[in-house]
Amino acid sequence: MNQLNDSIAMENRNSKFGFTLTEVLVAVVLTLILLGLMIRAFTASGSEIAKGRALLEIAGQLRSTSELLRSDLGGVTATMIPRKPVSSATGYFEYIEGIAKDTTIHTLKIGSPDPSAVFGDVDDILMFTARSLDQPFRGRFGGQIIESNYAEIIWWTVFEDENGDNQFNSDENLRLFRRVLLIRPDLITTATDVGEFWQANDVSARLAADGSVLANSLGDLTDRANRFARAGTSFPHEPDYALLQGSNQFVLSNPTPNGGAINLNEGEDIMLSAVAAFDVRAYDPVAQMRQSPDLTTGLSPSDFGYAAGLGPAGYGAYVDLNIDFVISPENGGGIFTGGPQFPAPDDNSITWQAATYCTWSASYEADGTDQDNDNVIDEGSNRLDDDGANGPDDIVEFETRPPYPYPLRGIQVTLRVVEPSSSVVRQTSVTANFVPE
Repeated sequence: MNQLNDSIAMENRNSKFGFTLTEVLVAVVLTLILLGLMIRAFTASGSEIAKGRALLEIAGQLRSTSELLRSDLGGVTATMIPRKPVSSATGYFEYIEGIAKDTTIHTLKIGSPDPSAVFGDVDDILMFTARSLDQPFRGRFGGQIIESNYAEIIWWTVFEDENGDNQFNSDENLRLFRRVLLIRPDLITTATDVGEFWQANDVSARLAADGSVLANSLGDLTDRANRFARAGTSFPHEPDYALLQGSNQFVLSNPTPNGGAINLNEGEDIMLSAVAAFDVRAYDPVAQMRQSPDLTTGLSPSDFGYAAGLGPAGYGAYVDLNIDFVISPENGGGIFTGGPQFPAPDDNSITWQAATYCTWSASYEADGTDQDNDNVIDEGSNRLDDDGANGPDDIVEFETRPPYPYPLRGIQVTLRVVEPSSSVVRQTSVTANFVPE
């Protein structure tokens, strides 16, 4: 009996320190399941943290870019009244409205799950002279760092044509560039190729008649022929869009691209990547506002749905130049909603590639060139009554005219970016008031 009890006790002691094969397998399976859940939780958490960091980063980039643009526009040197005399030495302001517009993009993409629906007006260009309101502008010249309180500044977009189809697709990266060219007319150059000069130097320059490259002054830049990307262009001296890599020559659905690009210093010049809109609009004091059909929203001529709106519901709005061309047969009734005037009144064969606001130059009326091809040179300044009406040198006799001969009170620039990993959209707007205080 004692032996039986001892055997049972021994068996009980041994059973405390052992597991059956089934128990071991169950424990392993449960452990693997727990590890799998933990890995998935950590992966999801890490992914969300990464997305959060990316969103914070892109929001920070958008904020710093908008502040930089606001600072640039706050220092614009030109007064917004067209026909600047060179002697005024106030520089220039130019806004080029590309082919794409928010209205046309939304019309193409409305009701579609296509991710490119987040893309809007992506091909506008801003070019102007500015005075630094804080620290001087800095740039390269001849391998050295130089400074100036004045600069020629260009903002524009460039897309990466990854598949080589010469058109912008929603899965391709669109970048916003900013180029700062210091205004230092005291600098002496030995260059003869202005394109190469722009690649190696951050100085506003022009190609002279003798083939030399000269540094610009503010007065020089009132003439469109002396501005960035204008070397060799004919009147009315629009930018060479090939140098800007199709910056205003494409839309999402029907691009008309140009090749080539300036080899920019990407570390300095790229402001934003994954751009979904760089939309510049001019303030038009007489443009008609309309009510949306549900009476909840005021619509400007550049807003989607304007043609079906109720109104007029007021006047004054930020509009894309020549937006009437898009919303035809309706029109916005403004001074900037229509197309630009012919730059040469007597020669309608000279037209604009894109709607442009420019502070223009009065130098064309006394430069010894027959811009309007009427066999009379500088008839707007020859002290003769060439047309026999309104006295000598009246405005009708001028051989050139600005695309929009109206003062510009202000502009609004909308910046929109898409965070690639989450497709979250961020947007901000910068407004500049040009009315003298």
